[in-house]
Formats: sequence, structure tokens, C-alpha cells
Amino acid sequence: MKKNSRSIRAPVITLPDTVLFPWTLTHIEISDQAHLKIIKDALKNGSNIVITLRKDPFAPRNPFSSHINKKMNQIGTIGRPIVIDESDHGYTKVIFKGQERVIIKELIQNLPYPIYELELCPDSNLEKNEKKIMALSPGGNAHIERLANLLHNWGERNIQDSLDRDNFFSSLENINHLINNISTHLIDDSEIKQILLETLDISERIQILSLLFPSEMVDREDPMASQALKEYESIESKMIKSQ
Repeated sequence: MKKNSRSIRAPVITLPDTVLFPWTLTHIEISDQAHLKIIKDALKNGSNIVITLRKDPFAPRNPFSSHINKKMNQIGTIGRPIVIDESDHGYTKVIFKGQERVIIKELIQNLPYPIYELELCPDSNLEKNEKKIMALSPGGNAHIERLANLLHNWGERNIQDSLDRDNFFSSLENINHLINNISTHLIDDSEIKQILLETLDISERIQILSLLFPSEMVDREDPMASQALKEYESIESKMIKSQ
């Protein structure tokens, strides 16, 4: 990965139904040989890759086309593959560690695979929002406390090994870690995940998750709230394009 101020360069992999969030571990199954070459090179060289959601999961993909950006979301997450497990069933399991949200700007190299110019895309007003949100503690922000309980309940039900579970909870060092892990592990709909990734204001992400999860004892987002959010985002997007 080459850095230049806030501009960086890295290969980009577009995947259907997969959104990688910063500060999370995500399990991905890879069957595409072009993608697998990028991942193996990154493991060998200790370099990073951008994972971004394909806009149309049924669209044919040409990994060497300069027009691939028309089929992918322009905001993704740069991260690093840390474990790779090749199976005998035609796919490879990879664990990715997300690092930073990025904007995919321009294709600068086609061979041996697409490399893009990227721009880091941090949260907006982070210091202001951290003060507003306060800490994860009883008597603190009620939405945060409920979301923390939601993730804790999910971990108790889904992470069977007690050591793995303790390590997972101890890795949640701040509000962003909490929010991004809920977005990764509890949300099924990749379109909702992308909406959350593209929402730069963490207080807005907290509000969205609070609407999607009205109870601490559920494992997945509320389908009616999810559909309403997608319809709202679609209307907002059309209004912006018409301006």
C-alpha cells in the first residue's frame, strides 16, 4: 500500500452481499481466482486490500475492466487478510481485518489486477460526537447501553468458546468498535450494511441501529424498519441526483 498524504493505493475486490467494516473481523468465502490471487499476494507482501459491495450482485464481473467502478459502491473498507483456509469444495475461506473506511477514486493500474487511488474517509465530527455519546456505562447514553447489551447477548448465544468470547468482548475498546461489530454480526441485509458504512456521523449510525433493533434479545434487524430505511435512502438519493 502506497501512501501520499491522505491518498493511498490498493487493489479493490468487489463482492456480492459482503460489507467490511473498520475495526472488525469478517469471514469471507472466495471462489474467484482473480480475487484469490490478490489475497494471496497481500498475505505474502503484508499489504492491504479494499473490500467493497457490488451494486448488482447478478452483474457479470470483468476484473480487468476499467469500467468496473460502475458496478461497485464507491465507499468501501481497506483491510488485510490475516487467515486463509483453502477447501476442497472450490472456495477459500478468508478472515479479513478491517482498518479504515475509504472512498474509491480512480483506477490507476489494470495489471496484474485493478489498483485504485483511494482517499481515507473518517467519521465526521468524531470528537464532538464522542463527547455527546459519553461512555459505555449504566446511567450513560441509553441507546448505547441498549446496543451494548444487544451485542453482549448475541455473543453469549453465538460464540461458544468462553475464551474466544472473552477475547471478543475485550476487543471492544470504544463506541466505534461496538457499532461496527453490531453492523457486521447482527445485520443480514447487505444494503443496510452499506448504508451504515456510508453514514459518517456515528450518532446517526447509533440512531439507525436503535430503530433496527427495538429489543436487546433479537439476533437480526427488524424487517419493517429495514425496508423503511431503504425506501427513505432511495428517495433521498433520487432527490440529490435531481438537484
